[in-house]
Amino acid sequence: MSDDDEKYDIILFCYSIYSIKPKYRFIKQALEMLVKRLQDGMVAVFHRNGALYLDGLVYYQTASFFTKVVYIANGDKVLDYFTAFVMGFII
Repeated sequence: MSDDDEKYDIILFCYSIYSIKPKYRFIKQALEMLVKRLQDGMVAVFHRNGALYLDGLVYYQTASFFTKVVYIANGDKVLDYFTAFVMGFII
């Protein structure tokens, strides 16, 4: 983690979540690194091994993907948003 004053719109935890301990402390610090406009910032945690205990932090939204497949609607606007999310920028 960094001591910088940089603010982010989105912070993703994927495979890195398995090696950090305690997980809740890193996620809490990530929440503090988000932009101040609460509706514009998000910490997303992708976790595949059962329930994730976060010591008092509350999930805003959860989703389960039992098939491990994500489908994206075939529409220009949806694909534009998804592409920007995956690539990290909008052309």
